[in-house]
Amino acid sequence: MLSRGQGCGLRESEKEQETGRPEVLFLVSRFPLFVHALKTLFMALVMFAGLAWAQGGCADKPYTLETPQGIAGGGNLDYNGSLAVFTDGACLETKGLELQAPELHYDQASGVLQAQNMVVQTPRYRFWADQGTVQNKTLLAEGIRVTTCRCGEDLRIVAASMRFDTDTGEAVLEQSELQFRQIGLAQFQKLQVSPKQSLTDSFGLPTRGGASSDLVASLPVRADFDQGFNFGLQDFPIPSDGKFIPNARFTVLALQLGSPDPGVRFGGAASEGGRVFQAAFEAHAQSGLSSSSLVQDGPVLFTHDTTVGHYGFRLQNTWALDNFSLEAYGQIARDANLQIPTLGPQQGLAAGSELRYHYAAQNGPFSLDLEPFSGIAFYPQYPNYFVVGGSIEGRYNADFNLSLRYDWSVENRPSRFWLERHQATQRISGSFADQGLSTNLSRDFLNGETSGSVRYGWQQYFGEIWAQYNLCAGCGGKITRADGLPDIERRELVLGFNPNPLSCTDTFSLSPNIGYDFLRQGISRAGLELRYADCCFIWKIGYQYIFLPQTPDQKTTGKFIFGLELR
Repeated sequence: MLSRGQGCGLRESEKEQETGRPEVLFLVSRFPLFVHALKTLFMALVMFAGLAWAQGGCADKPYTLETPQGIAGGGNLDYNGSLAVFTDGACLETKGLELQAPELHYDQASGVLQAQNMVVQTPRYRFWADQGTVQNKTLLAEGIRVTTCRCGEDLRIVAASMRFDTDTGEAVLEQSELQFRQIGLAQFQKLQVSPKQSLTDSFGLPTRGGASSDLVASLPVRADFDQGFNFGLQDFPIPSDGKFIPNARFTVLALQLGSPDPGVRFGGAASEGGRVFQAAFEAHAQSGLSSSSLVQDGPVLFTHDTTVGHYGFRLQNTWALDNFSLEAYGQIARDANLQIPTLGPQQGLAAGSELRYHYAAQNGPFSLDLEPFSGIAFYPQYPNYFVVGGSIEGRYNADFNLSLRYDWSVENRPSRFWLERHQATQRISGSFADQGLSTNLSRDFLNGETSGSVRYGWQQYFGEIWAQYNLCAGCGGKITRADGLPDIERRELVLGFNPNPLSCTDTFSLSPNIGYDFLRQGISRAGLELRYADCCFIWKIGYQYIFLPQTPDQKTTGKFIFGLELR
């Protein structure tokens, strides 16, 4: 991979590769340009090594001083009473940052360190400050520019002031503005930035798991091809009075363009404390209109979903005492009962309550959670509903991770509405993870279904090679066999490769995967994802085709995905 970014040195394994002498003599004799290229590369390496030696770390400077904030250093040191003045590459190294400035003034009497025109590098981002003061492991700076870009600052935050904890890396920006190529996008009165989060997390943008199993900040833009082209904004934070509200979002999508049933989707969501609002509307050329919503404010709850025929309005209240909680409710609802056709559509009133008890204990790496419950619902001119159940889960987290869980519930009959329903369940599940090996297994005793997966990843210096075996016995819900009979058993092996996260600029990586179905003896899936990294973003283009569906929600079709991540 080619790169012009920082921090892209050769790996040790690449340095140690040897070339046999006959091949070298052949290249020298046949290709004079190759010799010239080698000379140029050698001179560049010498100059780079000399520059790296000259700069070095702050502890390698000719003059250094241990301070409460960290190691201060520079190429020159002058004293004016108790004031130490570092110049000629002045710097400060702490646990959370590396600071460079033309001059560094350290007052040994007060323990205050001051600098102007400083450049600061943290593990997550870089920032510049016109001036700043470091005291008691706190940096107070003014005239701030912050960016996560590896080169340049096309995407940045400009702030009037910053309070930075040099030990933890936590920072608070005051009166800041998000800019893209110096164009203002949003303003913030106070913005908290953490080394454990990307800047998009601070803005309230979604975070998803990446190919490397690390969390990545995905911009709220959707572009993919799945039964048609889909594109638009999804879960985009809503700007209000020039500021982003992280817990308020909107969605505008064009769906399945180019298919016989194109459509559009509009949606919004907001939450604050115990109040929640969600709404979505969808319109298609053939399938028509659909909508869903959820509104909850204290004791008031309203929800509906036209795709499954659910409408409900509920008044509820919850009382808590120690580990007990009691919920009482009254509601009016309508349920098409598509999942329980024997009930048929139901509508009317209901009142009931639910009692829960939660017990949690932990001793070293061992932990236990127990939560039994019972519920009752009364209906006019309809049999009452009783349910009792619970869950128990044990976990061990130390050198390896192990968990075992059992869920159960028993009901006298299916409830009239979905709001109070706890379907009969008897399920045991467990998981195990140790280094590159992870397994999941569950058994549904009522449905007679056993499903699970085993995954192993071989971590190499260039990335992870992984294999995952998926199995399901007694599965139902999808007709996939050629003879029309239900396919109740599935066995699939998926092989893939996850490259290391892109750390340089102008680099790319490929992440392929392929699956094989042992029962139907054919390729079940195949996909490829291309990632390209520039200074500020990682661009993703991927394609996945399902040849043999493995779950009820899969279809024999291809899907094109476009993604954009903030570095």
